[in-house]
Amino acid sequence: SNWSDETFFTTSSGGTTPPEKPTNISPINETTEIDPNNCTLFSSAFEGKAEHKASQWQITTISGNYTAPVFDTGRDTGHLTQITIPKGILNYNTTYYWHVRYQDENGAWSNWSDETFFTTKKTKLGDISGDGEIDISDVILCLRMAIGLPITINGQNYTSYPDEIIGRADINGGGVDITDVIKILRIAIGLDWH
Repeated sequence: SNWSDETFFTTSSGGTTPPEKPTNISPINETTEIDPNNCTLFSSAFEGKAEHKASQWQITTISGNYTAPVFDTGRDTGHLTQITIPKGILNYNTTYYWHVRYQDENGAWSNWSDETFFTTKKTKLGDISGDGEIDISDVILCLRMAIGLPITINGQNYTSYPDEIIGRADINGGGVDITDVIKILRIAIGLDWH
């Protein structure tokens, strides 16, 4: 067969003192209006007796619950004290909790940093997909909602629509219908929707 994908492990040097627990620096705890498409996390400088070799970053929407994080780098040797979250991971109008831990050259991990949180910007009316742009994909989503078809946003399938999504689609305030589709189309092509 072909060779399996290579993995690695590091043996403990026994009695090694793990690195100090890092601190979340930025975004400052409880910050609001973070752009979900341009979010960078910063942590404190490494403090330990051995060299800083890796970090692990995790983000979740439920405080203290990292069993199914929305973002987890695993062991990351490229982003030691800062990381820019890839576009499409974070949604608008959402509170996110995050922490980070450090690994030294001996394989010892620090404790996780104390969790802090931030809230992303609210979406624009008509931005059904929540990607920060109002375009033809939002028109199609609105049309599907107006006629009661399932929609998919960020890989999540909806047969019934959450209030947050309805709120972004219902421009005229009378329920999602064909008038909302037309208004979102006009916005998407740069015309006045009033």
